[in-house]
Amino acid sequence: MSNTHDAPSTHTDHGPKPKPTTIHVNEKPVDMPDDHATGLEIKQAAIRQGVQIQPDFELVEELENGRTKNIGNDDEVKLKKSSQIGRASCRERV
Repeated sequence: MSNTHDAPSTHTDHGPKPKPTTIHVNEKPVDMPDDHATGLEIKQAAIRQGVQIQPDFELVEELENGRTKNIGNDDEVKLKKSSQIGRASCRERV
């Protein structure tokens, strides 16, 4: 007879285990608690870790072959160690 209540379970029904990832925002390393985040979560983590950006800045992800992709506050991003969230600039209203 096994005593299952003594050992903590490693299986949960709450989805996959978070995968901490370090990305770069404006060339500064930013530790993220998981490998998925919204644009707002990336900005908040970067600001907490001393990256000189503001909450109203627009983030741009640098992709392969010199391409870029704008990241909105609600956009979900799959993060990798090689993720470069490029130059953040203030949104201009024309």
